[in-house]
Amino acid sequence: MKRPPILFISVVLFTISCNSSYRSLKKNFAKKDSEFTVEVNTTPCFGTCPVYNLEIFSQGKAHYEGIRYTDVEGEVEISLPPSDIDSLKQLILENGFFKLDSIYDDPYISDLPSTTITVSVGEEKKKVKGRINKPKEFVAIETFLASLIKRHLSQ
Repeated sequence: MKRPPILFISVVLFTISCNSSYRSLKKNFAKKDSEFTVEVNTTPCFGTCPVYNLEIFSQGKAHYEGIRYTDVEGEVEISLPPSDIDSLKQLILENGFFKLDSIYDDPYISDLPSTTITVSVGEEKKKVKGRINKPKEFVAIETFLASLIKRHLSQ
């Protein structure tokens, strides 16, 4: 009787555990009254790419830190209306954030900024770093978050 290779079994078990973990995270995030955090961190380029950190909480509070080449530099606390939080949550779910790969990058390209988006629900998190060849689903979330913060910082 032939035994299945250990490596194959290990890969299958790892894949199953990762998928069930992300399914659990998505399910918890999708709950109506779930408490979650969405974090955005951008990195510099050799030019004038905006560098900032943003943390959005499910209750509508947000903490922004403009570091370099942003319209607003420094730390700002923002209150977001429930409609913005609902839109963000819907966009994350509709664009399959929890199914995205963890990284979209090319280590041989050095002058591109990256955006890392992390969604946390309790102790569970999904983190995606996008720098090059980002899928349209990631770009949609990234663009929404950038426009959301720009709109609220200009008020």
